[in-house]
Amino acid sequence: PEGVAFADLRVARDADGHVSFTVDPLQRICEASGIDMDTVMASEDSAVAFILGWYRAHLACGYAPEPTVEDLRAEAEAEDRYGGGISYPPGSG
Repeated sequence: PEGVAFADLRVARDADGHVSFTVDPLQRICEASGIDMDTVMASEDSAVAFILGWYRAHLACGYAPEPTVEDLRAEAEAEDRYGGGISYPPGSG
């Protein structure tokens, strides 16, 4: 929706490798798109999948890559390729 930018998510990796982000931008996108927020937030994997979908659109519009999200994308691709269970320490993906 108008006024919501990908950077508003403030995606970060905690020291233990878990993903953290600001929920409000996701809430606004879900409401504008008719998507159930509970489904998106049902698990870290579903939230990351939603974020990565938005990130692909972000890149397709010519915006700059986000290093933390690039790490997440590399991790997701490795999990898809090798069957899951892969988690990189922050900044090493």
